[in-house]
Amino acid sequence: MKTGSLIVSLIFLNLIVSIARAQPAAFDHSLFDRLLQKYVKDGMVDYAAMKNNENLDAYLEKLSNARPELLSSGDEQTAFWINAYNAIVVKTVLAHYPLKRPLDVPGFFDTIRHRVAGKQLTLDQIEKRAVRKTPLAHFGLVCGARGCPPLGSRAFTGKNVASMLEKNARAFLAGPPGVVIDRKTKIIRLSELFRWYADDLEKQFGSIENFLARFGSRTLIDMLKVPGIKFEYSRYDWRLNDIR
Repeated sequence: MKTGSLIVSLIFLNLIVSIARAQPAAFDHSLFDRLLQKYVKDGMVDYAAMKNNENLDAYLEKLSNARPELLSSGDEQTAFWINAYNAIVVKTVLAHYPLKRPLDVPGFFDTIRHRVAGKQLTLDQIEKRAVRKTPLAHFGLVCGARGCPPLGSRAFTGKNVASMLEKNARAFLAGPPGVVIDRKTKIIRLSELFRWYADDLEKQFGSIENFLARFGSRTLIDMLKVPGIKFEYSRYDWRLNDIR
């Protein structure tokens, strides 16, 4: 190989190595993971005990200047945005604690902005980023209300996000607040989540019925086969998911 070609090859190789080193394989969610393990039990949050926790502030600071677009996979990015949403919900609740409902804070979801990934974003905007890769992210996003899918006691990561979201979807469909089955009237009452996010779910699964059949319990699947069944939506439970 000629000297000139060798030099060009070495420069190109160094460039590839530099790009790879600059591109983090995963975001470190360990601070948030420890918080969830300590303060979350059965989907309920001990807000009073968590108040003024320095680890939560440190985690939010890491999120504020992160570069999720440089993460190594779509799963890593999905985990990043779900954790960011959930951590910011907790922080916003704590900033106004005690309160009865997230909706008691004006602009909780659509007006108040938070610095994430170098941008000032509302929770609604963060939610849209979380569901870009998969609508199952709706079953990982926890809005601080009891009607939401319950908050887990472990943080999402690129390695576990797919399996955890599927697990969460199945758990949400196993009973209230996700699904209530009335055999006598042949009515399946669904959480309002399925009305709000119908477009996202139908885009991937074809219909809400297909989604229910794929992730529902055996009882729900059998009910879907009953002639003349009807669907209704349960009133959303906006009470704070406070452990106390």
